[in-house]
Amino acid sequence: SLIHTELNRHLWNELDRLAEDINHWDPTKTGYLSPKDIYTILRGCRLPLASQLINCLLN
Repeated sequence: SLIHTELNRHLWNELDRLAEDINHWDPTKTGYLSPKDIYTILRGCRLPLASQLINCLLN
């Protein structure tokens, strides 16, 4: 997948931080976050992905 390739290309290895952020945004552990919240989390974790690619992922 394009996203997997981009993450590997940039050697992004912040999966633990991403998991912590997701758990923080979903304190009741519903397993659901809005696309807007997910976008905010991904951008906050400095994922090396273009905004357009993240939007494609979420739509």
